[in-house]
Amino acid sequence: AVVRFLFFASCCFGVLQTAQKTSDSDPTNYIFTNDIETALMPSIGNGYVSSFVYSEEIFVAGLFNGFLNVAPSHRASIPSPINYQLSLSDATEGNSLQSSGYLFDIPHGMFSAFYTVTSQNGDVLSEIEQRWYAHREHRALIVHEILLNNSMNADSLRLSVSNGLTSFTSSDITFTEQPKEGTGAACFNGSINQPETLDGLQVTVSVCTEDAFADKHKSIAVPSHSETSERFVTVLQTNIPGDSNSPVTTAPSLWEFYNNYNESLIEDHIRAWNDIWNGAGIELEGEGAQRLQQVTNTSLYWILSSVRQDWPWSLSPGSLASNGYNGHTFWDTETWMYPTIMMLDTSIGQSILQYRANHLQGAQRKAKTYIPPFQGAMFPWEDAYSGYEVCPKGVSTCRLEQHITGDIAFAMRQYWDNTHDIQWLSDNQHMLNEICTFWASRVTFNETSGLFDINNVIPPDEYAVGVDNSVYTNVIAKLSFEFAQIAAEILGNTIPSSWLNIMENLKIPFDSVRQIHLEYDGYTDEEIKQADVILLGFPLMYNMTKAIRENDLNFYSAVTDPNGPAMTWSMTAIGYIELGDYNTAAKYFSEGFANAQAPFQVWTETPTGGTVNFITGCGGFLQSMMFGYPSMRLHEEFILFESPTLPPNVTSVTLRMVDYRGSQLNIQYDDEQISFELKDLGNEPLLISPASSSEILRPNLAHLTSTSVSTPTTLKLNEPVSLPVSGSFVLFSEKQ
Repeated sequence: AVVRFLFFASCCFGVLQTAQKTSDSDPTNYIFTNDIETALMPSIGNGYVSSFVYSEEIFVAGLFNGFLNVAPSHRASIPSPINYQLSLSDATEGNSLQSSGYLFDIPHGMFSAFYTVTSQNGDVLSEIEQRWYAHREHRALIVHEILLNNSMNADSLRLSVSNGLTSFTSSDITFTEQPKEGTGAACFNGSINQPETLDGLQVTVSVCTEDAFADKHKSIAVPSHSETSERFVTVLQTNIPGDSNSPVTTAPSLWEFYNNYNESLIEDHIRAWNDIWNGAGIELEGEGAQRLQQVTNTSLYWILSSVRQDWPWSLSPGSLASNGYNGHTFWDTETWMYPTIMMLDTSIGQSILQYRANHLQGAQRKAKTYIPPFQGAMFPWEDAYSGYEVCPKGVSTCRLEQHITGDIAFAMRQYWDNTHDIQWLSDNQHMLNEICTFWASRVTFNETSGLFDINNVIPPDEYAVGVDNSVYTNVIAKLSFEFAQIAAEILGNTIPSSWLNIMENLKIPFDSVRQIHLEYDGYTDEEIKQADVILLGFPLMYNMTKAIRENDLNFYSAVTDPNGPAMTWSMTAIGYIELGDYNTAAKYFSEGFANAQAPFQVWTETPTGGTVNFITGCGGFLQSMMFGYPSMRLHEEFILFESPTLPPNVTSVTLRMVDYRGSQLNIQYDDEQISFELKDLGNEPLLISPASSSEILRPNLAHLTSTSVSTPTTLKLNEPVSLPVSGSFVLFSEKQ
C-alpha cells in the first residue's frame, strides 16, 4: 500500500457534505443514500473484471469452470479480496466509527462509503471515505482507496483494515499461495477445476492483492491535524488468449507496478470513463425527468461496465458482476443489449460480434450433433468459453430454441447497415454463409403447401415447446438469407439459388381473417411468456403494413403474461409509439423500467426478484429511449426518423455522439424541432433530407425522398441543421 497526502478536491473537512451536495446538484449521475440493501448493490466493473460492492465474489470475463452442459460450465468464482473492513484501533475511550452514507458515482463507476469518528459526546473528530473502482484503462486492476481526514482532531487516529478473508478458496478454482518475495503482496495462483471441453484449455488465474487478511490487519496511523490516504490494489491475470502467457509472473509484476504508480490512478480511470461518456449518451431535460435520466445513465453503465472493445467476451443477462444464468451468453445480447450500444459505439458492437466469430467452430459442431446432422453453423442457445452448447442438460431450450442463430445474423446486418465497413463484411461473410447453410439444412419442404417449414422449435415465447413454424424463427431465418444475398451482391460473389428459393417460400403463419401473424402453426390464443410476434415489427422491421403491425400489437399485448420480463413492455411501447398511440405507449414504457430498483437503479428480472442485475432489461429499456421515442430506424441505405416524440415529463432529448458511417453526430429534439449536428466526420459526407411518410416498415430511400420539395442538406462540422419535429427525415451518406 502506498500512503500519500491528499490532493483531491474532496480532501477538505466536510467530504460527506460535499458528496451530499454533489448528489443533490446532479442526482442523475451521483446517487447518495444513507440506507442500502445488500442484495441490490451496484457493481464496479470495466468489462474484464467486475463485482458487486460488498460481494464475496469477483468474476473475470471469459473465465468459466465446468464441463459443457453436464456440470454445467459457469462463471468461475474468485474470492473477493476487496471487501475491506475498517475498525478503530487504540481508540480513545468512548470514540466510535459510524457509517454516514454511500455514494455511487455513475459516470466513473466508483462507489464510496463514508464514516465519521465521533466522540462520546457526539462531536465529529474525523472523516473517512472508502472508494472502490475497477480501473477502466488498466483492465486487470481493481483499486480500493481510503481517504482519511483527521485535520480537526487533536489526537492521532489509528485504523485497522482487513479484507475479511481467512483463506483464499473457491469451489471453482484450486488456489495456492505464491511465496512472498518482499513485495507486500499476497499472490494466489490457481487453475479451474474442469475445462469446458475434453481438449479445452486448463485456464489459470493469478490474483495479487494487499496482504490484509483477517489475521493480518493493516494499520493506518494518521497524526493529529493531518490528512492522508492509502491505496490498496488488486491485480488479476489469466492465460486466456489475449491476456497473459504467464499469469504467475505478470500478476506480481503488475501489482508491484501499480502499487508504486507515481501518477494518480484515479485520474487515469476518470479520464478513460470520460472518453466513453463523451462519445456516447442519452440526455434528457424536464422537471420530471430525473428518475428517467438516472435509470438511463445507470442502464448504460451496467452494460458498458460488462463489456469492452479489447476483450471480446460479450455479455450475459446477469452482467459481468454475477453468475446469473451461469454467466452464459444468450440471444439477450444481440437482440436486447447490443442495438443501442452499437449505435453509440460501433467498436464495442464489433467486439460483441467478434465473440461469435471466435466461436464459429463450436456452432458448426453443434449443428452436427442432431440426427440427422445439420450443416453449417448452429449457434448454441447458451455460450460460454468454447462456443459449444453449455445449456444445462435436459433443458428443452438447449435443443429447440434455434432462432439465436438468426438473431446473430440480424445483429451482423445491423452492424453493416450502420458502418458499411466493406472489410468487416468480407471478413465475416463466411460466418454469415455458414448461418444460412444451417437454415437451408434445417428447413423441410412441405409437398402439400408448396412452402418450406421449420418444425419442432421453441420460439421467443418459451411457453410454446416443440411447435412448428414459429413466425419469429421463420422470419429471422428469412432475413438471414436476405442479408446473405445483400452481402454477396456487395462483395461481387453469389449465393446458392436454393437459398433464394427458401427465402421466398418460407412459411410465415398468418391469420387472413383477423389480419394478424400467428405465433406458430395451430396457435389458439394461449398466454405467451414474452415479446415474440411483436418483434417482427421492431427490431426486425419485417415488411408489413402498419395496419397489420397495429393488429399484432393489440392482440399479443393482451395475451402476454403480466409477470413476464420487463424488456417485453419496452418493445410494446416502441410499437405503440410507432403507431402514434402515445397514451398506451406511456403505460408500457413505464412498466419497461419498473424493475430498476432504488436506490441505485439495479435491475431485477421481474418486479419481485429473479436475476440481479438483469441487464437484458436495461437493453430493452434503452432501445425504447434510442429507437422508440426518437422513432429512429436503421436501414441499409439510411436512418429514418418519423415524427419523433418526447417521453412523459421530458422537454428535450439528445442522442449524443451517435455513430453512423464512421461519423459521430448529436441528434437533439424537443416538441418543436429536431436538429442534427455533425461532431466528427468520417470518410463519407452525411446528408439530411425531409421524407415522405410510409405505410410499410421497410421503405426504400428513393420512395422516401421522391416527393421531397427540398434538396438534401449536407451536414457540416458543428453546424446544426434544424427541421420541424413533426415530419419524417432520412439521414444517409453521400456514397450509398
